[in-house]
Amino acid sequence: MARLILKGKDYGVHAFITQLRNLEDHRPLTGITVGDIGPKFGFNTNDNGFLRFNSFEIPLENMLMKYSQVTPDGQYKRPPHSKLSYGTMVRVRVGIIVEATQELGRALTIAVRYSSVRKQFPTAVAHHLKNNLLVNPNPKKSHEVVNNQSPNAEKKNTDLTIPPTVPTQNNSSVPELDISFDEEVILNYQTHQYKLLPLIATTYAFHFTSTKIAQLLQTFDQQAKRGTFSLIPQLHAASSGLKSLTTGVVCDAIEICRQACGGHGYSRFSALPDQYANYAPSATYEGENTVMMLQTSRFLLKQFAYAQQGGKKKERQASEESESSTNGMAVFDPKFVANVLQEKCSAKKIEDFLDPELQIRMFCHRFVRMTAEVALGIQEETQNGATMTVALENYKVAQVRTATAYTWYLVQMNFANAVRRQDTNELDSASESLITVLRDLSNLFTLWHVEKNLGEFNEDGYLSREQCGWIRTLVRGLLTKVRRQAVGLVDAFQFTDHFLNSALGAYDGDYATRMYQLALQEPMNNVYPPVGYNEYIKPLLRGDIYDSISTTVDSKL
Repeated sequence: MARLILKGKDYGVHAFITQLRNLEDHRPLTGITVGDIGPKFGFNTNDNGFLRFNSFEIPLENMLMKYSQVTPDGQYKRPPHSKLSYGTMVRVRVGIIVEATQELGRALTIAVRYSSVRKQFPTAVAHHLKNNLLVNPNPKKSHEVVNNQSPNAEKKNTDLTIPPTVPTQNNSSVPELDISFDEEVILNYQTHQYKLLPLIATTYAFHFTSTKIAQLLQTFDQQAKRGTFSLIPQLHAASSGLKSLTTGVVCDAIEICRQACGGHGYSRFSALPDQYANYAPSATYEGENTVMMLQTSRFLLKQFAYAQQGGKKKERQASEESESSTNGMAVFDPKFVANVLQEKCSAKKIEDFLDPELQIRMFCHRFVRMTAEVALGIQEETQNGATMTVALENYKVAQVRTATAYTWYLVQMNFANAVRRQDTNELDSASESLITVLRDLSNLFTLWHVEKNLGEFNEDGYLSREQCGWIRTLVRGLLTKVRRQAVGLVDAFQFTDHFLNSALGAYDGDYATRMYQLALQEPMNNVYPPVGYNEYIKPLLRGDIYDSISTTVDSKL
């Protein structure tokens, strides 16, 4: 990609293809300087280089001219749409969004499988409270656990009886706890579930959203062949926001998964440290994430301005937006914009928060309200004498937050619609039992996100205190539901042990044996004496080093 300058006029960045090196000895051609940029934080299996041209000429035919063209006599022919060059960037970003879903699933497969077999701390009381168990009618069998073996070697405590009671000084009875009680699988702890299970739900939400935007890209390709380019603004805004959101979330989530595996997660045998190092550049390549959100924000502010005008637009633009309004990407309803600052959540009882329409409305209210506040703030600054450039700069942080809220709306809406079998045929043949599990996942994703961001959802008093309590209650219940399906949900990603390359995430759950076997293969564990032993350690152990120091000191004295 390079700037096209004709007769001193700059026509912007265009695509060119050219040879860089001599085919005989691989040296750079005259006028070209090229090389590797050196070691990086990760991703070192990929070559990343620098490239410089100095008076290097290429023929006209080396310019890619599907849309923009230059004639042999040097005349420039504009593309049919000024933003058509965004198509290539959008295509790359869609691929990044799909990859983010896969990387998140990979990290979660390792962490969930490990957490489903790793045990820590005896917690008899926790079992009683969580599983709603009954008093053991047979006092001689005070601790009974029935373990069912899953395909992933996950052992689930499906039955546990309360131990016999013993009298206390005040004649009341309490359970007699046995300190030898079997340790608990760490995924059964609510704090561990809160780390991992919402991320499983997020992975599925990203999957359905990436499928939707990939379909939207296909629709754009078909329309472009007919000379229609109405999807470019929304496709660019959505792909920019989703690229930023998904890569940022996945970078953070890989680290959460590593920490969820405790000290074992820090070992490279877990595969998580290498995955993080190799995935980290996704937050900056193909568009730095903050800049991407600002691109999305520009689209939102333009759409809000149109809505403020009552939806009055040029005839062509209005028809184009009407055509693209059913593509699963948001458009502003002028009536909704007018009332958004006064709207309150309509939930009357706790079950209302499981209604997909109400959930979508909550996310929609948040991003529209935040867009309105940013737009009105910018307008106020310009009315008070600030230039548009200064006003926009003063609201940059708010613009990023607004664009992030909009992008989460896209993710939530597409997940909810997929589970309802709207706007997609991916689940047409799914069983009702599968839909039930996915519905629980969708509800967990939605309400967990609201709980985490109550400040944004409730900044304008949209939710009452009672409604906030209902949301927290539902999240706790959904964690228990999704826990029962956690291993199956990550197994559904179908990553092979070879692909995961993780001692902690193998299908059979035998992490301890794999960690031990890999440790035994380390060169340090098979070389005797170890390097440096005779020179440094052995003299220290024998006391020779002290004799040497003493002799040196005496000679100086």
